[in-house]
Amino acid sequence: MRTCSVLVVAASLVSVLTGCGSTSEPAVPVATTILASPTSATIDQGDAFQVVYRVVDQSGLLLSDNTARVTLSDTAILQMRPNLVVRAHGRKGSAQVIIEAGSARTTIPVTVRPVVAFLFGLGDSTRRVVPFDTVRLLAVPRDPYEAFIPEAVVTFTSSDTTRARVERDGLVRVGSRTGHFNILVTARAGASSHGQSVGFQVVLPTAPKVASSR
Repeated sequence: MRTCSVLVVAASLVSVLTGCGSTSEPAVPVATTILASPTSATIDQGDAFQVVYRVVDQSGLLLSDNTARVTLSDTAILQMRPNLVVRAHGRKGSAQVIIEAGSARTTIPVTVRPVVAFLFGLGDSTRRVVPFDTVRLLAVPRDPYEAFIPEAVVTFTSSDTTRARVERDGLVRVGSRTGHFNILVTARAGASSHGQSVGFQVVLPTAPKVASSR
């Protein structure tokens, strides 16, 4: 009887173990991590870069459905183009590229630097001055969207210091010699720069006309 009981228990145990093994199934792959490139970006206004990503499951394997939703946190700074090309088409500042697949999510921080496109306030005509005159140049650096760039550094250089000198704040001090000279105005912001030349013509003052008596 004991032998039979042992056999019966053993047989039952084998049956249970066999039954448990037959019901196991592999885990369903789900999006767990998104690997993106670049991990961050710093670009100038007007520049662009391409986003590349991979969606992997809980085992670290690439999902067969390697698709994700890609959006931008601020469309006033960034613009999405075909083939996941992101372009800095608006104002300077910071924004994010957001990539989502299921519960997986990652972001790419992007910094857009300003580009000096022109200098407002200088004009393009030659200015007539007289010896020992003083003129202050006002140059306002602006980006391609006409926004002021406060961090831009503006410098002034005289083409002929025998005719005029220029101070750091744009004050032009004309000398005694007549003739032509230029002041080169340059604005720099980061890797961007823009220069504009302002022409001057030094002439002798015109003597006032004296009315003739008859």
